[in-house]
Amino acid sequence: MCPLEYLNLEYTDFVGDIPHNLGNLTNLQILDLSLNSGLVAKNLEWLSRLAFLRGLNLDLVHIETENWLQQIIKPPSLEKLNLRACVLPDPIISTAHLSSNVSYRLLSSLNLDGNELSSSTFQWLFNLRNNELCGPPLAECPKDRDTQSPFTHPDRINNLDEDDKILSFGVYASVASGYILGFWGLIFTLILEQSFRDAYFQLLTKVADWIFVSAILSLRRLKMLSR
Repeated sequence: MCPLEYLNLEYTDFVGDIPHNLGNLTNLQILDLSLNSGLVAKNLEWLSRLAFLRGLNLDLVHIETENWLQQIIKPPSLEKLNLRACVLPDPIISTAHLSSNVSYRLLSSLNLDGNELSSSTFQWLFNLRNNELCGPPLAECPKDRDTQSPFTHPDRINNLDEDDKILSFGVYASVASGYILGFWGLIFTLILEQSFRDAYFQLLTKVADWIFVSAILSLRRLKMLSR
């Protein structure tokens, strides 16, 4: 009997079938084979021999067996299961199996992100309603209150509001300082540079003349149309 309780083989570039000899590690409590996209699980029956297994992480492992659901929930002590992006096939499962199998009743953490789930999988998920799984739309777990999203925690919302106020003040201050510098820069340029001042006032005169002429022409057109 092997005394090994924790085995982490994540991101080790292993390829091929997962060896069934892992089932000989009967004292194993945590098994992590995640981030090995070359690993393939064609048979997971060996999991039934891991009676003390509490955590199993198979993220990115390609699971090909259609009986994966029946096999992967065999460890009676399983509490945490990660199966992200495992290309899970449609499981072959019956209602009788769901009602009779109680080996997954301790399961309290389940991650199936990145998989195309079938109706059979959802039936199994619905059967977990009496477990201690939590999160929307299920009830909140008290132990998770300290790990809420920063957008739902009141204290963190206040912090975000303070950050927004600081950011808004910075934007307004930048705009105001830019306007002041630009305005006074123009004024000082007009005062100090006579050539620029003359050109500027000539431009203003031309603009004023154009506005005046345009207004006169518009009034004449209106009078002609009203006759």
